[in-house]
Amino acid sequence: MSCGEVHSQARELVEQGYERKLVAAVLAISRSSLYYRKRPRGSRADRRWDSQIVAAGGTKPAYGYRRVTWSLKRKERLAVNRKRVLREQGLVAPSRRLRARRQKEWGRVEVT
Repeated sequence: MSCGEVHSQARELVEQGYERKLVAAVLAISRSSLYYRKRPRGSRADRRWDSQIVAAGGTKPAYGYRRVTWSLKRKERLAVNRKRVLREQGLVAPSRRLRARRQKEWGRVEVT
């Protein structure tokens, strides 16, 4: 019997009224697998808020993806993930210029 068949049989037994703990012990499977419920996922091609993301990023060109995400969540009440704003729209603020660091001369001790 394959793993999938065992789990489907276990779920049927639980639906019939048997305790999860007992079913898991008898079939030698983990109890946590009996609590698993598959949730429907949204499509990655969901483009409902793209126009609002672009509009929010266009009103303040200095805003990076974090601030655009924050403003959409706070002001527009949209459940937008920061990664969608970052990847889909490419709203990454320009990186800061790296400055040369000075060498600390006072910390070096010469031994004679």
